[in-house]
This record gives sequence, structure tokens and C-alpha cells, in this order.
Amino acid sequence: MEKRVLLRLLAAIFTILALGIAIGLYLSMPTTLRIAVGPEGTEQARFVHAVQRAMIDTRQPFRLDIRPVLNSAEASKLLDKKTVDLAVARSDDPTSNEGRSVAVLQKRSIIVVGRKDSGIESVTDLRGRNVALLGESDSNLPLIERIFAHYEIQPDEVKLKEMRPADVANAMADGQLDAFILVIDPNARMPRRVLAEITEKLKIPLIFMGMPASEALAFRFRDLITTDIPAGVFGGTPPRPEAAINTVAISYELISTERMSDTTATALTKSLLELRTRLRRDQEISFGIETPPVDEPRRFLPHDGTAALVNDDAETFLEKYSDAIWLSLFGLSLLGSSVTGFMGWASGRRREDEVSFQALLPQLTEKLAAASSLDDVDEVQREFDALVVTTLMDTGKRSGSGADAPDPTPWITLFNRLIASRRAALERQVASTIGGRDGLERRQVAKVVDLTPRGQ
Repeated sequence: MEKRVLLRLLAAIFTILALGIAIGLYLSMPTTLRIAVGPEGTEQARFVHAVQRAMIDTRQPFRLDIRPVLNSAEASKLLDKKTVDLAVARSDDPTSNEGRSVAVLQKRSIIVVGRKDSGIESVTDLRGRNVALLGESDSNLPLIERIFAHYEIQPDEVKLKEMRPADVANAMADGQLDAFILVIDPNARMPRRVLAEITEKLKIPLIFMGMPASEALAFRFRDLITTDIPAGVFGGTPPRPEAAINTVAISYELISTERMSDTTATALTKSLLELRTRLRRDQEISFGIETPPVDEPRRFLPHDGTAALVNDDAETFLEKYSDAIWLSLFGLSLLGSSVTGFMGWASGRRREDEVSFQALLPQLTEKLAAASSLDDVDEVQREFDALVVTTLMDTGKRSGSGADAPDPTPWITLFNRLIASRRAALERQVASTIGGRDGLERRQVAKVVDLTPRGQ
């Protein structure tokens, strides 16, 4: 019995261990996140593909399922529709209502570049001028028109048009352009190529300007941030620009919604930060990764999980679920104690049953030996039959449960023989007693006959 119970207990323990291992393997599988980014071929799309490869190579706990889109607005719409888990969106994109920042991927500064001989010295001098707008993907016209409106420059006062970077140098040389506006990451290669062609090949001197009162702009528009462009960031001799520039910038950010759990957001942000060094090796990509500010108003507020990581308030798995884990372990301990107690009780019951049979049998034997009549033997027989019935019922129950039960048959057979033997002995004694009494009566009758006179 004990061996079978031990085997069952071991089987239960191994089953629980196997279940725990299976759950652990399931939890350790990478989480796949759908991400919307686009358009294809742009710098932000190439960066996301680089992140996707880096996550696989470094065995990060996440995998990216990239969904190409046409622009930032479409990516934001897919996020709000719950079609994707993440989106790469511009901070000046008003589309998303639920976006929460997980990481800042790039900052694109707004810089005005004009011909020195054009007399342009400030943004307000762009009135009536031919101005090109250069960018690398999404349209920047709404952004620039909104900024011009802050300086009370009406849309029809500036001949503003978007142009490909490859066409800007020739347009400047032909006099078709007086200035152009860059909305770029200063670390990108595109502005350096365009500016080098204009200043070194075409020998056109340029002047660089930022947005005046940049702090006021950033205060008014939460999607803008102030930034400083260091002198010489675009290379060249003399350096381009010759002096540092203070201006505003927009940001490209990886956003999610509050549907994403804090634990997932914390882990994702941490995973992205771990990839920064690896991603910086690709000099073709000016995108980077940094955490969003958590202590200032902005277009995309940081996700609570990301903010917890930045503030060093993020909880580990054990810290977050320690109460549940300890309660589960306490429950398992109670369950184990209950099983152990039940096994002890059942074993005690078996021992009590066995002791009852073994203790009562000698008592009945003594009672049988002391029996002086057949009635006494019949009483012993009745008590023994009751004990046998009880013992057989208990033996049947234990056999049905698969437990080891001692076979009482030899003891029952032996005691029945003793009862039969004692009964036979008493019957012979009774018979002999009756036989002696009959002989005496016959002898007494004979004596009476002999005393009778013969003549009578």
C-alpha cells in the first residue's frame, strides 16, 4: 500500500514539475508585436527592419511583425483601430488619440538655409521668396505653415513648395530658389550631400537660421521641442553652419496604447535600449533610441511602463507577482499537508482494522476454549462470524482501491476448524453423558424386575 501511494505521489510531483516547465517555456517564448511603419524604403522603415533583425540575433524577448504603411497618419490610425500593437509616428501627427511613447527614435530639426546674397537674415525675410521644403518622407507642409502662422506669415506670402533633395542644388544655381527649409536629423547624410554640392561644387555661399523664439514655439505647440545645432555639424570649410543654431524639432517616436501592459512596455523599452550600441554600427541610419521625457508635457506622453523604467520604479516579475506566488505555494503546502494527513489517517485506519482482527481472535479463542456447552460454542460462532464479515468488507474496500490487504482466509479457516473441533468434543461429551444415564436406568429397572416374586 505504502509503495503504491509513494509512486502516485511521485507521479503527481513529476506532473506538477512538467506542467511548471511547460508554463515556463511558454512564458519564455518571444512575444510578437505588430508594428506599423512607412513608407517602405524610408529611413524609419529601414531602422525598424534593423531592429527586427537585431532582436532575433540577440535573442530578445520580442519579435516584430512589420506592417508597411504609406505615412505616419496611416500608422496612427491602425494603432487606434487595434490592428497593430506599435506604430512609428511623428510628434506633429494629430491622428492618434491613444498614442503613448515607448521610445524616441529620431529628432528632426527645422533649419532655414538661404543664399547669403539674397538678403535673407530671418524667417520673416522669406515673404515673397521662392522657398523649397526638403524632407525625407512624410509631407512637412502643414508643419511649416503652422510655424509660419505663429510668425504671422500667411501661406500666400511665401512661394513654398516641396522638392526632392537632388533638385535643390540646380534650382539654387539657376536662381529658381532663394532659400530652402530642412526638416532633418543633423546626423543624416542627405543634408551633408546637398549642402556640400551647393557650397563646394557650385560655390554658392549660404546662411543658416533657426526658428526665432524657439522656446515660445515649443511652449505653444507640444509636438515641438527646442534643440541646438552645433557649429560645423554639416562639415565643410568654413564649417557649416559657422555658429550654433537654436531651433525647434519634431520627433519620430515608437508609440503604443494603454492596452499594452506596463510589464510589456517596460520590457520592450529595456530591450530597445540594449540594442542601441548594435544599431549605431549602421552608419546609414541616423535613427537612434532614447527614452521619452517623463517630467514635461508633450504630444505623446510616455507609457506608464516606460516611465516606471526611467524612474527606476519598474517591478520585476517576482516583485509584481510575489504575493500571488507565495499564496500559491502556501496553498500547495496546505494541499500537501492534507494529502499527508489523509494518508496517515488511512494508514491508521488500516492498522486499527488489522489490530482489531488480531486482538479479537485470541479473545475468541480463549472464550472457545472455556466454552462448556454447545450454547457457548454457538455464541463464539456468532461473534466470530460478525468479525469475519467486518474483516472481509474492509479487505474488499482496500482491494478495490488498489491497496495491499492481508489475506484473512487462513485465520478464518483455522478458527472454524477450532470451533468445529470444540463443538464435536462437547457433542461427544453430551452423548456419553446421555448414554451413561440410560444404562443406569436400565440396570435399575432390571433390579426391580429381579425383586419381583416369581409366582406373581
